Amino acid sequence: MANCWQHWVRRHSIESKQHCTAIQINRTLIQSRDGTIAVWDSKRLASGDTGAGRCGLISTGAHHFCQIVLPRWPSADSSSSSSNGGAATAALPPQCVLAPCEEQSRVQLWDLRAQAPQLTIDAPTDAADGSKSAGMVMCCRLLGGGARPLAAAGYEDGSLACFELRAAAAASSSTRALVARAKLHDEPLMCLDIAPDQQLSEGGGDSGGGGGAADDNSDAIAVRNTFKLPTPGMACVESRGDGTLFACGGWDARVRLYRWARPAPLAVLACHEDTVSSIAFHPDAAAT
Repeated sequence: MANCWQHWVRRHSIESKQHCTAIQINRTLIQSRDGTIAVWDSKRLASGDTGAGRCGLISTGAHHFCQIVLPRWPSADSSSSSSNGGAATAALPPQCVLAPCEEQSRVQLWDLRAQAPQLTIDAPTDAADGSKSAGMVMCCRLLGGGARPLAAAGYEDGSLACFELRAAAAASSSTRALVARAKLHDEPLMCLDIAPDQQLSEGGGDSGGGGGAADDNSDAIAVRNTFKLPTPGMACVESRGDGTLFACGGWDARVRLYRWARPAPLAVLACHEDTVSSIAFHPDAAAT
């Protein structure tokens, strides 16, 4: 199937905490450019049974670049877990996905069992009257574990914003859920990822004080390091579950592997002929 992204979900034990998702066991999600997310039975799909293998179809209405994401990096002290090994919190359904929608500046959290959106997150605004927003959402991440599940989104104006999902669910406006925002680039943020050990500082805004101003919440996001890639254009970035490595997929059909501690290239994989649009590490990958 052309122009789609696949998230393959393998079986996890309930005790596994290194990498678990809130998706049902043996399910595969495929996001297509026709504005839908198809939920498939992984075993039937792998066997070629496309006739009866589809378990559900979600119509998001999204026809742009932002990819869907699943919850990742549950905290080791998370007090509750779902029966399928995923993190369960009051803010997240046990089976959920964060997805773009028809309104290009928004993302929605979907419950895959009900196949219905649970909450909507709007792009932050630059002015108190909401006259200018951050533009189209280009990429997003969902951190579903621990006491403070977050959604992070990168926007067309080059800004990154983080939202507390409990506050977004409780408030009538997602601006009340904005906990951090910073302008990082002059160009759109094409991709982003967050290492599993990263935490937002409490020095910026809080869930009750987003307010929508551009600088209200900038203290919680700070640039630690910057490095230049040999060729322009990154389509995807993915951190490994142990927090030691990350990989970038580029417009130049290359995959580059880096260490978080010191961003110097470890390897360059040149086995593709076109843009690398999605990367995933094996769930059981360990530090080497």
